[in-house]
Amino acid sequence: MSAVIKQRPALERKKSIVQELIKLINKYNIIGLIKMENIGLKQVQNIKKKLKGLAVIKMAKNSSIRLALVNSGKPGLDKLAEYIKGPTALIFSEISSFKLMKIIKENKTKSYAKAGMKAETDIVIPAGNTGFQPGPMITELNELGLKTKIVSGSIWIAQDTTVVKAGEEISRKIALLLTKLNIQPISVGLDLTAVFDNGIILEKTDLDIDVEDIKNKIKQAYTTTYNLSVNIAYPIKENITQLITKAYMEAYNLSRNTKLILPETLGELLLTAQNEANTLYNALKERNPNI
Repeated sequence: MSAVIKQRPALERKKSIVQELIKLINKYNIIGLIKMENIGLKQVQNIKKKLKGLAVIKMAKNSSIRLALVNSGKPGLDKLAEYIKGPTALIFSEISSFKLMKIIKENKTKSYAKAGMKAETDIVIPAGNTGFQPGPMITELNELGLKTKIVSGSIWIAQDTTVVKAGEEISRKIALLLTKLNIQPISVGLDLTAVFDNGIILEKTDLDIDVEDIKNKIKQAYTTTYNLSVNIAYPIKENITQLITKAYMEAYNLSRNTKLILPETLGELLLTAQNEANTLYNALKERNPNI
């Protein structure tokens, strides 16, 4: 009997949390899942401050989040529950999903690696001075595949060396070495894994867009299209001045080469004729000085 009584407050709390989540779900059009691994409470509080007025973060147990997503009444939202893996929180917003992803990415910080973590990208120890004096550290570096040399009484790493490849697990030895070398290879912050955006589910790969890369591709496409339009003489607002200038120069050169007399070419044709006459006269005079 006492066990049942103890369960009731817990069930009531869970019900209250689920209802609160459903209320937020029905208030916002953008509902996202945030991965909460390797992030501390202080970092969460800092990001909440930066997102104030832009988004609301609500932490709860995965079971409560699933219940809220499945029972919210929003068509298709239940599918978002399939993306819940590991410690998760919900984020609610009205700003663009892509803008939300950009803000979250920009607010990540670097941190030291811990044993068991997986490398996000290749972890490279750069060539240069380690700051350590010769001793046991040389053996430690060499055991991990790093080539070393002694310069002015200090251990130097001879060349850039990849010690962990992207996706691989970071060992305890590597984690300790990276800390000693003051290398922070881990990005710490919120990780937006999936978003329900006005009825559509967008995954992290859909949202993680390289804006600069897109800008460069648009510029390249514009340049290619512009050059094509000029080369095939297809008139548009952007190239009309260049096409007219090009047409004028081609017509001018044609009339000059065919010696077609026009007001624009008359002066140059007369000058050319005079030069040719002078050249002919000088050639004849060399053969016959009496001319």
